[in-house]
Parts: sequence; C-alpha cells; structure tokens
Amino acid sequence: MRSLYSAVSLLSLFLAQGAAAAEGSSWSTDWLFGSSPQANQPGQMAQAKQKAPAAPAQSSQAAPPQPAGESPPAEKTETINFDNWILSCREFVEGPKKRNCAMTVSVRKSDTNRVVLSWTVRPNDKGQLVSVIETLPGVAVPAGIQLKLEKSAATRTIPYEVCEPAYCSGSFAMDKAFIQDASASSKVMIVVTSSAGQPVTLEFPIKGFEKAYAKM
Repeated sequence: MRSLYSAVSLLSLFLAQGAAAAEGSSWSTDWLFGSSPQANQPGQMAQAKQKAPAAPAQSSQAAPPQPAGESPPAEKTETINFDNWILSCREFVEGPKKRNCAMTVSVRKSDTNRVVLSWTVRPNDKGQLVSVIETLPGVAVPAGIQLKLEKSAATRTIPYEVCEPAYCSGSFAMDKAFIQDASASSKVMIVVTSSAGQPVTLEFPIKGFEKAYAKM
C-alpha cells in the first residue's frame, strides 16, 4: 500500500451542508465542492453519464488512409456508447487477433466537468474481469469503498489498493452473481469516507451495463 496523500482532503471540499448529505441518498458535486454559484443548494444529482458526442451512439476511430510507402497502423480502436457506459476496445491488426476492451462510467462535477469518481470494468493480467473504482484522495483507507447495487441486498466493501496525489483506487474480481445483479440494476450507490471519518454517498445511474458487458 502506497502512502496516503492528504493534500487534497475530501473534508476540505465539504461545505456546512455536509450533514445534509447523510440525510439523503443523492450526492451533489456542486455543493460538495462549493465552487458553483448554486453551491448552497444540496440535493442535485451528480452527472453520471460520460461526456460523449451527441451524434450516432456508435463510432469507430479508424485511421485515415496511409500514403503510399507507409505502413498501416498496428491496431485499431473503437468507442461505443451504451447509455451511461462507454466501451472502448483496441484490436491488433497484424499477428494473432487480440481484442482488449474496458467499459467505464464516471461521475463528473457539472460546472467543470472534472471526474470525481469512476468505475471501470476491464480484464486483469490473467484475463479475469475486475471492477476498478477510483475516487478523490484524502480518504479513510480502513473504511474502504462501499458499493451497493440496486438489485442486490448485499453491500460490497472494496479495499483501497493505491493512493496517489490525484486519486485513490480499489478493485475486486467480478463473480457471476455480481455481474447478474449489475446487469439487472439501473443505479448504484457508492459510499466513500473522508480521512476525518465523514461518509459521502453517491447514487447514480448505470444503465447499459448488460449491453456493454456483452460486447467486452
């Protein structure tokens, strides 16, 4: 475990309304960070959909035609939107066909578009799918990250593995039961705890999980 950086503490980002966050299930990044003109109005739902083009829901990033004499690209990438999720895949053009994909949903601060939490599903070095949760730093490491799916009665505790100046993260291997619950759920609740012991609850939509997962 790397040393915990407290330079950017979640507690320092709280306003006086911090107590109000514990009363409701939604978490507004506007009043949490206190830099918005409406910072004193809690209760707004944080933006949980990745910023993506408004045009077609599916796009392929193909390399332009190569001039004569130049080698074609060694790989191609593709990005597809599935409701709240973005699926990004990379496939090698030459040699054995190998396709690597990751799907991500993020919570962003509405006025600056800064990511304050992200959930990524990707394969690990052994090919097993894992969930990686990244949060802001300045968290209480022993508390871990609490995750509860809409269609699951259980709350999963995810231990922190890494803390850097800009983020902290934890991960867990996804079993069949978790994948089924995530596929059936339209929202998730994630709780992180500041280094001062104050919990922050985020509830945001995760529609499209089943569709994105099917294309992994």
